[in-house]
Amino acid sequence: MYCSNCGRELRDGEICNCTQNNIPAENQLSQEVKNENNNEKKQVYDLNRLFLAFVSVFTLTLELIKRPCSTVQDFMNRDNGKMGVKLMLVKAGIMCLYVIILTSAGGFRSNVVKTGIIVAAFMVTFALDFIYSFVISLCAKTIAKTELDTVTTMEIAGLKAAGEMAGIILAAVCAVFFSLSFVFVAIGIIFGMVLSYTAVLQLAQINKDKRVHIFIASVVVMSIIAALVLTVVSGGMLINNFNDMISMY
Repeated sequence: MYCSNCGRELRDGEICNCTQNNIPAENQLSQEVKNENNNEKKQVYDLNRLFLAFVSVFTLTLELIKRPCSTVQDFMNRDNGKMGVKLMLVKAGIMCLYVIILTSAGGFRSNVVKTGIIVAAFMVTFALDFIYSFVISLCAKTIAKTELDTVTTMEIAGLKAAGEMAGIILAAVCAVFFSLSFVFVAIGIIFGMVLSYTAVLQLAQINKDKRVHIFIASVVVMSIIAALVLTVVSGGMLINNFNDMISMY
C-alpha cells in the first residue's frame, strides 16, 4: 500500500505522517506572512508618528509666535518635557538644513568636508540646548536653592530652541536669495531668549527677583560655553576673525 499524498510505501495499517509534517510548514509560512505585514504596519505607524511629531512641533512654534505668553504658560502646565526634547531635535535638524544651503552656495566643494560640517552642526546645536537645561538647573540651585526637575528644565530649553528655530527657518529660506541671512538667526536667538525668560517667570516656587537673576546668570554662562564650544569646533577661526576685525580699527 502506498500513500496517496507522497507515494511512500506503507505497512499494513500504517498512516503516513506527511500531511502532519506539512502543517507546521504551512503555519510557519502563514506566520512569516503575518510578520511581514506587521513590519510593514509598524513602518507606516513609525512614519505617521514622525510626521505627527513634526506637525506638533511646527504648530507649537506658530502658537509661540502668535501668543507667546499664554502658549508658554499652557506649555509649562502640561509637563511637556518630551516635547522640549523634540523641539531641540527639530531645531538641530533645521540648523543642518541651513548649513546645507550655505555650504552648497559656498566654497565647501568636498562632500567629506560638507558632511562633517553638517554632522557637527547637528551635534553642537543639540548639545548646546541640552547643556542649557543643566545650566538653568544649576543657576536655580545656586541662586534660589531650588531643585528643578528634569521635565521643567527640558521645557525651558525646548522653548528657547523653538524661538531660535523660527529664526533659523527664516534664515534657511532667505539664504537662497541673499548672504545676510544670518541676521534672522540672530533674531531667532533673541526670540528664544524671550521665550526662555517667559518660561523662567513661570517658576512660581521661586522669588520673582531670583527668577530674573537665574535667567541673567544662565544667559551669561551659556554665552561663555557657546563661545568656547564654537571656537573649538571652528578650529580657532572665530578668534582669528575677531582679531582681524579689531586690527582694522
